Amino acid sequence: MSPRARLAALPAVILLACGDGSSDSSFSASNGQPSASDSSTDATAAQTTTTGIAVPTTGDSAATPAGPTTSDDTTTSATTSTSTSTSTTPDDTTSTSTGPVDPGTSTTSDDTTSTTSDDTTTTSDDTTGPVCPEGTEGCPCGPGDTCNNGLQCQADTCTDVPVCGDGDVEGNEACDDGDQNSNTGACKLDCTKQTCGDGHTGPGEACDNGGQNSNTGACKLDCTKQTCGDGYTGPGEACDDGNGQNGDGCEANCTKTPVAQDACGNPGDGLWVQIDYGNANSVTNPTWTYGGWTESQWAPTGNNWPYINAIGGVTLNQDQGVIGKVAGLYGTNKYIRVFIGLGGLVDYDHATACVEGRSYNVGSSVTFRVENALNDCGGQGVMSNDWLSLHPTNVDLGSNCFIPGNDFQAVEVRPIGGSGSLSLKRMRVTFHGAVY
Repeated sequence: MSPRARLAALPAVILLACGDGSSDSSFSASNGQPSASDSSTDATAAQTTTTGIAVPTTGDSAATPAGPTTSDDTTTSATTSTSTSTSTTPDDTTSTSTGPVDPGTSTTSDDTTSTTSDDTTTTSDDTTGPVCPEGTEGCPCGPGDTCNNGLQCQADTCTDVPVCGDGDVEGNEACDDGDQNSNTGACKLDCTKQTCGDGHTGPGEACDNGGQNSNTGACKLDCTKQTCGDGYTGPGEACDDGNGQNGDGCEANCTKTPVAQDACGNPGDGLWVQIDYGNANSVTNPTWTYGGWTESQWAPTGNNWPYINAIGGVTLNQDQGVIGKVAGLYGTNKYIRVFIGLGGLVDYDHATACVEGRSYNVGSSVTFRVENALNDCGGQGVMSNDWLSLHPTNVDLGSNCFIPGNDFQAVEVRPIGGSGSLSLKRMRVTFHGAVY
């Protein structure tokens, strides 16, 4: 059509766009379609789209059914195709896909289309990636917080279950060195760290007996072995003062320093007191020595020490043998009592009395008794009649004959049989293991 013809037809087009419904319209009264005589064969534009946006089509093709008129004098189709879809890109080109629209498609940022499978998902940056299967490691937990074998659900995600001994420190494990055979390493079989007192001898520990660790046991509280000189008295040690010196009560080899013994072989430990008639001026005033306490502590209540009673006519004699001056207890009705105070005594293991002398009668030995007159308890011994030497004789007084805390008790010595005659040279009473 020539430019002049196009100008001539313009008013009719404008009338169509404005929707004039007069009787002289170019539309057929019977079906509302435009008259074939008024159709332009070279100025129409067919439009098919899935979005309703008009796209002009150029060329001298046959006329298509008319639709609404656009501002550029082209028409859009009144129907939408379900078999063919087009989209316009920013550079006015079209992208066409044929067939039904797939619900699995998504539009990218440049308005082109891409089709995804059912195993992909759209990410936050509008790209797609593989679906994370439920129940697998690093993926969401399945129904009921379930996960595949070897996994556990934590914070809605399936994670690997920690395995102690696999060499990886996981979960609540304090350590994991991969050793599945020994509790003697820095990390034990339960993936806890080695500590002194857990019953396993680990690095840096000489021993570990667990709850049996003791500073007096074979393995001490610091997991070192008991040794002589460490200041702790352990198994097989009589003492341990830790200073390595001899003569101070505990020797360097952890044995007790030998103490003076009485003539009967009893150790001079604890509390002891002794009377001796070798240089006495009277039966009631022998010489005396003691250990553990002072004189005032040994003295009975209300008296100085020594305080001695002589009963039955006991005399101070020069023995007819070679033993020297003695207290003559010549008869079973004769005896002496040595009073002592034990107010400061808390406890003791047992008491002994070492009696030195001989039987005065040359024909037989003498049986005598040593006892606590207050309790009427004690023990007895037998002494030889040999003139040429002293005869130390030990008498066990037991563990409860004397009363701790009582400040007025007496040690009594008297003949009870045999010759009935005792020449008493000296006597030493010891409270072994005394606590005072």
